[in-house]
Amino acid sequence: MSSTDVHSLKEQGATQVHGLSCDQISEIKQLIPGVVIEPGVDPGAYAVNPGCHVGSVRLTFGELRVMPKLPIARVLFLWSYAFDPKHWRDREVELPKAPGLINALAHAFGLELERQMRSGLLEDYQRKEENERTVRGRIRMVEQWVNTLRQRPEVACTYEEYTADIIENQLLKEAIRMLRASLDVDHSSAKILSRCAQELLNVSAVRFATHYVPEVAYRPRSARYRRAIELARLILSRSSFELDDQEAGFVRMRGFLFDMNRVFEEFVRTALREALGLSRNSFGSARSFASGADLYLDSRRRVSLEPDLLWKQASRLRFVGDVKYKKLAPSSMPNADIYQMLAYLVGTELDTGMLIYPKSTEEPSDRTVEIPIDGRARRILVRVIDLESNPERILSKMDVLAYEIRAIATTVSRS
Repeated sequence: MSSTDVHSLKEQGATQVHGLSCDQISEIKQLIPGVVIEPGVDPGAYAVNPGCHVGSVRLTFGELRVMPKLPIARVLFLWSYAFDPKHWRDREVELPKAPGLINALAHAFGLELERQMRSGLLEDYQRKEENERTVRGRIRMVEQWVNTLRQRPEVACTYEEYTADIIENQLLKEAIRMLRASLDVDHSSAKILSRCAQELLNVSAVRFATHYVPEVAYRPRSARYRRAIELARLILSRSSFELDDQEAGFVRMRGFLFDMNRVFEEFVRTALREALGLSRNSFGSARSFASGADLYLDSRRRVSLEPDLLWKQASRLRFVGDVKYKKLAPSSMPNADIYQMLAYLVGTELDTGMLIYPKSTEEPSDRTVEIPIDGRARRILVRVIDLESNPERILSKMDVLAYEIRAIATTVSRS
């Protein structure tokens, strides 16, 4: 495999790749979490399965591109709805002719940002603490005392400045820079991003760690930029890069990887929350609640539980569920999923839980698994969502699931 080779992989599928050395296999495993590499059918070939990760990764010896099982337009819908359910219908984005998930994301982001910039760059008041030649705003007394001792003529001031150099624009600028450094962005999308970058020339360049991309508190004046900003946060949280020269600040992109497990989970949670009309404080994952770590399987509180879906009201749990982005066998349930849901039901002291899967071509219809234990019936509702249908039908299915969940919660509240 040479440095110019490009290999296309398929999400959750094994692809034959020839000529991989031990070092190259090790590099792939470092960059794609959970990848499975086994000896292939052909002599000298390896079967590379990227699991649920999609996107692209640039290696020292070539490039791997992982295409999702779903149509790219459907993946963009799941992303869009997960982070901005109120406005996902407002934009029907025309996808670029050049193939590729990252290029489609760059195209959608660039068009949305350019559309908003036509109405003016986002500006807001920013708190500044500077040493000025004249008094501006309020004097910082402690810092001014230090200036006096050092015989400095400046005045230590605190003031509010109306500027475009705010966190929202810094996120947008950094997302543009990361996308322009990617080889997966075609000429058309790159031109759109370049025009947007020109509008942000006076905004400070800020590097954000992928594990800490700050959230934005939206106000009326910044609400129209919400979609573009959230796309920027998505891009920054899924990008990977290396800082080759810290003094020169030269950054080399290693790629963008998206975990479809997480995409599906976030979509289901957001769609159910919207359909139920609940807040994040009432409906979310165990990790999203401040008391989420208080959910345990055992009385000694040693085995913690972290279900994907929890409805909590007045310190009482009303519903528990889990999201599984994998194929469901036509004739039987995966034992591990049943065991996990039973643990959640024991830990929450509920009788009914729900497992949600994506629908595949050989998928059976929804079903219910009943497990009597010590005279107490545990019900596990197994539900599937056809992600290849149109967005309206997908959301209609989420409304049906929300109706079932509300019925479960109502039974709990009466008991």
